[in-house]
Amino acid sequence: MGGASSQPLPSDGEAGAQTQQHQEGEGDEGFFTLSESLQQQMALQFQNEQVVKLFGKQMEKIGDRKAGAYKEAMEQKVNLQKRMEEFRKQNEKIQDTLNATIEGYEDKFTDVSKIVEYDISRLEKKYLNNSSSSSTNDSIPCFVEQTEIATCLKNDKKFKDDPFVCDMFIRALNDCTQKTITKKV
Repeated sequence: MGGASSQPLPSDGEAGAQTQQHQEGEGDEGFFTLSESLQQQMALQFQNEQVVKLFGKQMEKIGDRKAGAYKEAMEQKVNLQKRMEEFRKQNEKIQDTLNATIEGYEDKFTDVSKIVEYDISRLEKKYLNNSSSSSTNDSIPCFVEQTEIATCLKNDKKFKDDPFVCDMFIRALNDCTQKTITKKV
């Protein structure tokens, strides 16, 4: 067979065992080794890829939340606009009802005031044209004094502070009343 360095060829069973031993030995030693810097660079690149993926996912989540919040805000805005429109319509109906009611009361007041004015003028014609002004004063004893007291109490704002402001008119009415009573007796 060959020279000193030659070895006999193994049979198939032996060849499989030697190949397996050779591969196991290589597994322990490894085919190749990576330098420390290359391993660090690969680890860093892997980490960067992971960070970029996580960052992308976070940005998607933020975008989704932002879109959801925007959509919700728009829905709220639309709902508020609908509610405002409904409120305005309801307010307009109420305002129209109030205006109609006020107009009705104004019409009634105008009608009643016209009736009262007519009745007053009719009564004035009936009672004042039949008698003279001197007889009116005579028919109502102390009419002037009563009128002066009423005018004083109505127009004098000092009456709230000093109740004796209209005292002289009260004395005049008292004197007139006594004279009228003594005349009739």
